Amino acid sequence: MVVPDRQQITYEELENRIAELARANKLLEQKIKVHERVETALRTSEVLFHVIVDKSWDGMVMLDQRHRITYASPSFTRISGYTPEELIGECGIDYDNPDDLTFIEGKFRQILEAPGISLSGEYRFRHKLGHWLWMAVTMTNMLEDPRVRAVVLNLRDITDLKRTEEELKTKSRKLEEANIALNVLLSHRDEERRALENRIVVNVKELIYPYFEKLRSTSLSDGQAALLDLVDSNLEDIISPFVQKMTMAHSALTPTEIQVANLIKDGKRSKEIARLLNVSMGTLEFHRNNIRKKLGIGGKKLSLHAHLLSLQEGHA
Repeated sequence: MVVPDRQQITYEELENRIAELARANKLLEQKIKVHERVETALRTSEVLFHVIVDKSWDGMVMLDQRHRITYASPSFTRISGYTPEELIGECGIDYDNPDDLTFIEGKFRQILEAPGISLSGEYRFRHKLGHWLWMAVTMTNMLEDPRVRAVVLNLRDITDLKRTEEELKTKSRKLEEANIALNVLLSHRDEERRALENRIVVNVKELIYPYFEKLRSTSLSDGQAALLDLVDSNLEDIISPFVQKMTMAHSALTPTEIQVANLIKDGKRSKEIARLLNVSMGTLEFHRNNIRKKLGIGGKKLSLHAHLLSLQEGHA
């Protein structure tokens, strides 16, 4: 039987069909390879997701629009004590502290109204053993993402941090109270010090000065009169700020040097000072030089008498 010419396939047409089949086969192989790479990438991504989520110290929970838990990461078990199976299908707010519900529901409403946004905050979650955990949460609305279709909660246990914050607040409050008490105590001490200073001044003027006047009315030798004047002058300085202030500012001065400085300040001449203190002129000059050095005017052409008066005026 002979095939009509129109039904016969030429050699050229056969080659073209074979070429088309080869190209189609090659294209199919390429698509298969792409598909295999996609599947491999998806498997790798899934493995990485579980490694990251399962091993993370942070927990992940997914909720639907009615607060129902649709997913809980295994890592959340380490935080909350609940297994994923115990949580899935439950209402999330049933585990939240009643005092935090206004905050939680307000955040959730904001999230539902704005797909794709994230909001953060802190609230308390009931552990399986019954105690409360402080959680730092970041909520992300991924309801419109076909791969997720949930509100995703990333959770971190900050209970220890909160406890530390409370301890620091308590310590800070106690320190403030202690500072207030210390300030009150110091204020009372200042008042007591001023009262004591006033009593000393009053006692000296009322109990000692009257006897000075009686002694001056008796027959005193020149030496006795000079000694009485010296005692009188020293008492005046004791109840005035001069000696106290000068001793505080120049604590290196010895008691004898303070005596000499006091007499120089009062205008006594060297011979008179030597006689009153019963020392030689050489010893007195030694004290004068030491005083000048300690007051910072050694080697300067300054009057010691004038400098001591300026100290008195500066500390008055």
